[in-house]
Amino acid sequence: MKYQEFIDHLLAVYYFNRKANPTFALSPFWIIDMMKEGYGSSDVQDIMNYLGAEGYLSHYNQKSGLVWKITPRGQIYYEGLDKEYQGRIKKLLDQKGILRVLERLKNPEKFNKETVNNLIEEIEKELQELDGIDKDLLEDIQIIKLEYSKRRPDREILRLKTEHFLDENVLFDKVIDLKYKLSV
Repeated sequence: MKYQEFIDHLLAVYYFNRKANPTFALSPFWIIDMMKEGYGSSDVQDIMNYLGAEGYLSHYNQKSGLVWKITPRGQIYYEGLDKEYQGRIKKLLDQKGILRVLERLKNPEKFNKETVNNLIEEIEKELQELDGIDKDLLEDIQIIKLEYSKRRPDREILRLKTEHFLDENVLFDKVIDLKYKLSV
């Protein structure tokens, strides 16, 4: 999928989200994960910066990280796309199960928090399966898990611990994804 098409699909998710629940903001990470089109967490910042700069999306800070909502300008852009193209976008989002998820979501902070918790659990499990790793990394992931579970997590602790993982170059892609999702 070309980059512009991917951006149109991502914007469509926010468009359908607004139609389903106008008060609901979403993290872009789970959308990109569900779309599985070859774009990852390293692309998220550039994509969201572009959509924000164009005025199509606006972001909000939550305890679970940055979330985004479509703006009226973004709605106008999406509604201005060719109807056949919109149909193809909607069909793909339906095939990927994204539209069904949007229909069920009611609490954005809880949903975004679950996404991060699932990633932390996945990293922890993979760490336990690796041979010969520094045991401090297992302790660090426990600290991340504990700190993130707090009502008001200390972002500096989360940043330091994820940076330590990145310095060790263990599970780099997943840890960089976690860093972005934690917004640290």
